This record gives sequence, C-alpha cells and structure tokens, in this order.
Amino acid sequence: MITRYQAKDAEALTQLWLESTCAAHPFIPREYWENHKDEIQNKYLPHSHTIVWKEKEEPLGFLSIMGENWIGALFVSPKAQNRGIGSALLEYCQQKGEPLSLAVYCQNERAVSFYQKHSFKILEKVVGEAPGQWEYHMQWTPSSQRNWGSDNILEEY
Repeated sequence: MITRYQAKDAEALTQLWLESTCAAHPFIPREYWENHKDEIQNKYLPHSHTIVWKEKEEPLGFLSIMGENWIGALFVSPKAQNRGIGSALLEYCQQKGEPLSLAVYCQNERAVSFYQKHSFKILEKVVGEAPGQWEYHMQWTPSSQRNWGSDNILEEY
C-alpha cells in the first residue's frame, strides 16, 4: 500500500536506502554511502515529497520527489525486489501527467533498463556525484508513453 512519508519512518527508510543502494551500486564503496546516511535521514527525506510502499506497517520501498519533479530516490528493499513495488511507486507519480527527471549511475544497468521500460529517455551522460562515476540524466514526459509508430515522426512533418 502506498502512503505518504511520516517522520516516524525516517530511520527505517534510511536503513532501507543503505541496504538497497549498496546492493545496487557495488562499484561504489559502502563507506561512501554510509557517510551520507545522516544527510538522507535529516535532509532529503524530510524536505522532499516521499511516498512509501508499506506492507503490515513495514516500509519496503520509497520514492522521493525533490524540487521540480526530480526523482531523487527510488529504492526497494532487496528482500522485496522483483515484486512490482518500484513500478507501482513510479507509475503512481507518472499518473500526475507531469514530466519527471532523474539521474542514474551508468553502471547500474538494471536501473537504467527499469527506467527505460517505464518510458524514460536518456538525455545526457554527465560526471556523477560519486568519485569517478558517470550518470545518465533521464526524463519521462507524458508524450513519451505514446506509441507514435516511428522515432522519426516529427522529422516527417
């Protein structure tokens, strides 16, 4: 079930974030992520629009929107992955019909494929926040869901 973030969830979501981000990014030392725990718990979670997937009051995933429709976080507990939780959270946000943007590490091929499956397009490749890592900036727009039949349809007119 999708609920809104509550301050009482901060510690559990921070732990969920740490477990899932370390699993998703084995190419970045765990120490890097551990150094960001306080920032996640005390800055990002309370200052973003966060929705949480809970089962029996246990948070199993969350998605945080920061600023102008920027997805700053989408994480699902490793024990709950491949059950559609990430898709449900993302599709919940897409239902608003407003463009969504995000950054994802290029080496996180599973996440890149996940976002592409949900009609996100790669806009650019940039140097990432973690030392020595590249990121893709990706965007979803309501029109990117449409099946135009050709990638070149605009060029035809």
